[in-house]
Parts: sequence; C-alpha cells; structure tokens
Amino acid sequence: MKRSLLFSFSLFCLSASAQWMQQASGFSTPDMEVNSISVVNSNVVWAAAYDSTFSNISGYFTRTTNGGTTWSASIIPNSTGSYISCIYGADQNNAWVTLDDLNNGGGGIYHTADGGVTWNQQTPSAFSGAYGYGDLIYFWNANEGLAVGDSNGGYWEFYTTSNGGTTWTRVPQGNIPANLNGEWGQDGVFSVSGNTIWFATNAGRVYKSIDKGLNWTVSQSGLSQVLMIAFKDANTGLISDATGLALQKTTDGGTTWTNVAFNGLLYDYGMCFAPGSPGVFVTTGYGGSSFSADDGLNWTPLDSLDHTVVQFQNLSTGYSGGWNANVTTGGMYKWNGSLGVNELAGNSVKIFPNPSTDHFTIQLKNDVRDAELILTDISGREVARLENVNGRNIPVNNGDLAPGIYLFTVKGKNGSVVNGKMEVQ
Repeated sequence: MKRSLLFSFSLFCLSASAQWMQQASGFSTPDMEVNSISVVNSNVVWAAAYDSTFSNISGYFTRTTNGGTTWSASIIPNSTGSYISCIYGADQNNAWVTLDDLNNGGGGIYHTADGGVTWNQQTPSAFSGAYGYGDLIYFWNANEGLAVGDSNGGYWEFYTTSNGGTTWTRVPQGNIPANLNGEWGQDGVFSVSGNTIWFATNAGRVYKSIDKGLNWTVSQSGLSQVLMIAFKDANTGLISDATGLALQKTTDGGTTWTNVAFNGLLYDYGMCFAPGSPGVFVTTGYGGSSFSADDGLNWTPLDSLDHTVVQFQNLSTGYSGGWNANVTTGGMYKWNGSLGVNELAGNSVKIFPNPSTDHFTIQLKNDVRDAELILTDISGREVARLENVNGRNIPVNNGDLAPGIYLFTVKGKNGSVVNGKMEVQ
C-alpha cells in the first residue's frame, strides 16, 4: 500500500446541488476506503477497498450488477494481511486482481469466474517472494491482458497473457527501461488508449507500451512523483502529483510534458477521461470533484463531497469511491447527471454540464471582449443579464433558478450573436 493518504471521513449528506448519487458499498466494516474501480458497463462495476484504520487488512472487494442499486461486498478467501492494489472486471462473473501481502511481502494474480464466490491464483510464481508487489492489472479483451509489478530479481516484473490468464509470461528485462533506485509503480495509477498503456511511478516517470505491454519506453515528467494519470487518446494526456497544485500535459503521447497553468479546482485522489467526449476529464479527492472540457485548462466544480478513485465509461456513466459509515450508508457514488457537451450554433458554443443543478459553463469558440450575456426563460422573460464578459469560458450560476429550460444569448461588441439553451434540474 504505497500511496500515503491522510484519512478523511465525513457524514454522507448530499447537497441539493450534487450530481453524484450516494450508494452503499455493502461493507460491514466501517471506514472502508475504495481504492480501485473497474466499470464494465452502466450496470456492472467491480471495486476494491481496504480498512482505512489499518486494523483489519484483507482482500476486500464489492460488485454491483444493477447499476449500484445494490452492492455485494466480500473478501477473497485466505487473504488476511493482504490488500488488493488493483481490480479489473471483464463482465459480471470474471474479474482479476493484484493481491499483495503487506506483512510478508510478495503477492499474486487472482481470478474469479463466478462473480467473486471463489478465486484462483494464476501463475503462482508471479510477484512471489519478499520483493514481489503487483501494481496494476488490465485486459484488452477476453484473452490479452497485462499485469505490472515493482522491480523483483533486478528488474520490473511485468507479465502478459494471451489466453485469459491461464498462463502469464514475464516480459524480458531487455524490453523494459530499468527502474531507478527506489522507484516503484503507483497502485492502479495507469491509463489506456487502444493498444497503448501508460503507468506512473513515485519518481515522476511515466512508462509507456504501444503493444499491450510487450515493449516499453519511459519519460521523465517535471513532477517529483505522479499519482494521477489520464489519457484521452494516443497523444493527449494529463498527469498530476495529487497536491491539487501541479498539472502537466502531453500532446505527443508522453514523450514530453509541459506545465498547465490551469484555472479552478484540481482534486487530489483520482483522475480519468470520459470516453466519447472531445476532451472531458474528471478529478476527485478530499473535499470535492471537478471536470474540465478543454483538456485540463479550466476546471469546474461538481460537488464538495469526499471522493477517492473515479472512472467514467462515457459522459453519462461514471462511478467514484469514498468511505462508508456502515453496511447501508456510503462508500460509493454514481454519476447522476451528464457531462455531455451540447454543440450549438454551428459548433461555435458549448454548454456543460447540461443539464445542471447549480452552475453551467458556456464555452465559446473564440475569445470575446466586453460581451453581454442575456438569460431568459422559455417564455422569453429575462431572468439574468451579465455584462463585460471576456474570454471564451463564461460561468453561469443558476442556483436561484427554478427547474426548467432556459435560453441564452451572447452578444459581442462586433455585433456577433450566438444562442443556445440549457436545462436546470
């Protein structure tokens, strides 16, 4: 358990503005911290957790098959003293984990084919010994998968499978750039786009494979460590050190990284890309969550709740972890809105999130100076007016508006006009 976290717990009270819907993770032990999520589809999700008081360490996991209406929590048999660093779900029955022994060292790859009732260790030699430690596991399809672990026996311990995990083959040392002294992988901190996978290390480096883990390169970021990583495609990705202060971006697949002078709140635990969007990223952490629709430049807050890891399958299907109070209260969140970006006026303006409960951002194609924003209800009655609008991102606080459809007009000094509509929930 290499990520050092400050424990933070609060009673789970959703505000009226939140679009995260609280769900019960199903763990009977309180204060379980969800540290890994795998979203299969809108209904099937797997998650792993650990006792954040460190009084009862075991291979805890939970699963839903009905979109989070109910979560069934359990423990991998005979896993006392071990911890799931990463979980990957292929469907409602099949899932894999990297399980690591925190007391004696070593770990293993475990698979279930019956929804978590039974688990079998695959390739017992994988991550074995006092220095073995699995960091992540991922499958591209039913057969091809990758497991990544820290240096063991003098070099990184990576395994690939082409038969669904029946056998795992260690990647040759010559295919992997050497780790630095004291360098290790971060639990579950990785991103995938197509056949390409990236994972992050505590030394601020990013490893990359474009062939499903068979061959690797590495780049040095400007961060002392990387604890969050998310790519939207083979070229564009974001990393952060999880301080809420530092964000870096690449547009060449991770070969080079540049600092992002971002606006808004960047959170400190999880980050992901929302597939199917032009560039929507989400961050979660202690005290809230936020999203960016412009590849990390501007971040709009979503709520002020405590979150852990996050994963979106698309703009409307996302899940986040948290801490539970008991078996029936808290531990998981499901996104109950849309991060959709509506294209209006010939792609000249975007609105997000839409619908919303307390705020929108109107994003223009080009910067404006001293423009005017007029907001009316569906009958044409003016309900708000904002003058001296500058830039291309216009925040709109609609917390006092009644639910319904509203129309907006942005008038530029040069006579240009764009129009659109938004929905307040």
